[in-house]
Amino acid sequence: MHLMRLRLLLQMQLWLWLWLWLSLSLSLWLIRVLVVTFSLHYVGILSIPWRMAYFDYTDPAIAPKGLSVTINFPGGLLLVVSTLLFILILLRDHRTLRIDLPEFQFSRPLHPPTRVPIALNSVALWLSFMIVLNRGELRLSHRQADGHA
Repeated sequence: MHLMRLRLLLQMQLWLWLWLWLSLSLSLWLIRVLVVTFSLHYVGILSIPWRMAYFDYTDPAIAPKGLSVTINFPGGLLLVVSTLLFILILLRDHRTLRIDLPEFQFSRPLHPPTRVPIALNSVALWLSFMIVLNRGELRLSHRQADGHA
């Protein structure tokens, strides 16, 4: 009995550590996305060509805008750290103790279906919905662009 409690406590501790690592990794990932995308959008609003390999920030015309471009570095650094944490979580999870679970049993329906309708068992219905909705949205956007609301 005491051994089962100890094993359960150990498993709960492992789950707690995994949850803490995951929350830290996802928090860093969210902060990284916010830092990188905010600065990129800000740079785009300022009309700075950010896909260039070199900027001459000694030029007085673009020197004040250099800070907005260099904000991307901490975001990229956070991306690397959060990716490394994610890989570490996967490796730690791969090395943890395996728990033997009982075989999963599905519930049985009261009235088993004799056949599934073809529309629900294929992708054709949903693909046609997607095409119709996209065409309708495209026509609506063209009408609004032409001024025919």
